[in-house]
Amino acid sequence: MSKDYSTSVPGISLQRRFPNEISDLIVVYLVDDLPSLRNVALLCHDFANLARSHIFGQVDLKDVSNGTGYFPSRSRSSGHRRDDYLPLMYRFAALLNHPQTAFLGRFVRRLKFDPCSGPLRNVEQAELDLIISSVFQQLPLLVELSVNRGRLVHLAAAQMYLSQQLKVLRIGHMVFHDHNGFEQLQDLLTSLTNLTFLTIHDWSLGRPLDIGTTSARALILPSSLKKACFTGTDEDTLKALGLGLKSPQAPVLSSFFSDFRNEVEDRSTLWTGIGSHAVVVLDVGNTMYWPGNLTTWKSADPIASYIPGD
Repeated sequence: MSKDYSTSVPGISLQRRFPNEISDLIVVYLVDDLPSLRNVALLCHDFANLARSHIFGQVDLKDVSNGTGYFPSRSRSSGHRRDDYLPLMYRFAALLNHPQTAFLGRFVRRLKFDPCSGPLRNVEQAELDLIISSVFQQLPLLVELSVNRGRLVHLAAAQMYLSQQLKVLRIGHMVFHDHNGFEQLQDLLTSLTNLTFLTIHDWSLGRPLDIGTTSARALILPSSLKKACFTGTDEDTLKALGLGLKSPQAPVLSSFFSDFRNEVEDRSTLWTGIGSHAVVVLDVGNTMYWPGNLTTWKSADPIASYIPGD
């Protein structure tokens, strides 16, 4: 039988955006056997179900487009608003809010977002904050969260909806200028009862006046924490961290990673707080100091110097 089913079945090859020879062979072979063709379609549907945990296991909502001429914007030629492009954050939120696809939120284990990236820079903060909060509410099995250039309201939303499930938290490029910011951060860390890994990059406390002078300004990490990474942080932050590590409820860290910055002159509070039970890794790749300048470290404590490329 030499009948050419690829031409007798209209639209099969025309509807394909990209050629798929295997699917074409299956359809051509079963086109006159509808029950078998339905079974194959059901099998493909099962494949889709199995793939969901891999497709949605890690979601990165950082929009790399530059935002110029995108949502919300107007067409140069017509002057009308262009709504044909929505930021990834909006599209993901719509997916989670739709009754037929809301279940996909249960597959998400790791989430990354940057509220200042791409077209999100053109969105009103209050509107975007509501979107982010709604996304958090619908990720019941999320265990890893990465936030870059976030705001205090995002920390509050994470505390409200994710505090019992997060095991990994990464925060980058945040500055806290007042006591409210410090307390919000502390409240979040206190609520994360299952957190085992914390990394903070390019973080500043904004030099509060009483930092390092009272126990109330100690930054206390979750007791469940095992590994911590602080890079690009200022001296006040490291002092607050050191005070927190001296507190009775401080975690027993197995490892601590930090970079060695020339502008941070006094690390004695941090070293004393970490103690001798943790392996400390210092990235000295960008410093003018020699290892012999690490005079504040007690000689009895373990230390490992890490130089990128070695």
